[in-house]
Amino acid sequence: MGGRVMNLPLRTTILYPLTFLVIWFQASSFATLRARLFAFVSIVQE
Repeated sequence: MGGRVMNLPLRTTILYPLTFLVIWFQASSFATLRARLFAFVSIVQE
């Protein structure tokens, strides 16, 4: 584990999970929001 090996992938190692986490969080929150909206609409229509 030299400085040359750690220097380049460090940014990628941090960036990749962070981007995945943000995308996953936005997708899950959007799905929850959409589910609540559908539930609200179905309650209103009844």
